[in-house]
Amino acid sequence: MDRRDFLWAVSAASTGGVAAMTVAPSLNTSGSSGKGGKGGKGGPAVASPQYEVTAKRVEAQGIRGNLPFALSKFADDYIKVMGQKRIAGRPLAVLSPIKDIVFNGFAHRASGAHADDRIDVAALHRAADGAMMRHELWSHRPQRLGGTSPSVLFTAHDDSFVGFDVTHVSAQGVTTQAAFPFNAGGGAMLNPGIYTIAGPRAATGLPPELSQYGYSGYPRAPIAQGLLPSDFAYISFIVHGEWV
Repeated sequence: MDRRDFLWAVSAASTGGVAAMTVAPSLNTSGSSGKGGKGGKGGPAVASPQYEVTAKRVEAQGIRGNLPFALSKFADDYIKVMGQKRIAGRPLAVLSPIKDIVFNGFAHRASGAHADDRIDVAALHRAADGAMMRHELWSHRPQRLGGTSPSVLFTAHDDSFVGFDVTHVSAQGVTTQAAFPFNAGGGAMLNPGIYTIAGPRAATGLPPELSQYGYSGYPRAPIAQGLLPSDFAYISFIVHGEWV
C-alpha cells in the first residue's frame, strides 16, 4: 500500500499531527465476504481458515472505576490491511513505524445498547518534549446531545503514539475511564490488523470474551453474528501497515 494513494483524501486540516477525514461507513455483515469467506443472503459470513482470529486483549490501565469495555486485536487479515513490499526480492523487509488507522465507530449495536450512554475515545500522543497530547477521535452521545461521530482516519507513529483513552458515562450517570497503552506508552505494539472495543455484555455488565466469536470477513464489522449472537455493542478500527 502506497501511503500517497492511501492518504489522497485526507483533509489538509490537522491538529497536533492527527489528520482527520470522514469516510463512508460500511456496516454490511451479510452476503458473500469475497475471497476467503462465504455466506448466503441474510446470513453471516463464514470465516475461512486463512483468517486468523487472534482476539488478543490489550490490558487496560484503569483511571476511574471499572470500564466495561475490552479492547482487542480481533483478527489479522493481512490480505486486506497490509501493503505490498516496495522492493522485490528484499530478504528482510521491515514494517513502517507509521500506521494509518481508520476508526469506524459502531459496527454492531445490541438491542438498546448505549442508547442513553456517552462514549468518548481519544488518541494519546507524546510530543518530542515529553508533553502528552490528547486528540478527541470519536464520540457517541444520546441523540439530544448530538448523536454519533462519523468515521475518522488518523496517522500514528510508533515513537509517539501512546494509546487510546476511553470514557464511558452510563445513563445513570456513572463515569468509568481507562487507557489502553500502545508502543510509546509501554504497551502492546500497534501492529496491522482489525481491532474492536467491545462491551458491556447485557447479561453480565462485563466486557465480553471475544475468543468465542468467529471473524465475519468484513474488516469494518468483524465479529460474526452467527450461532453465537452477541449481546453487546462494539466499535471497530483498522490499523493499516506497509512494508518498506
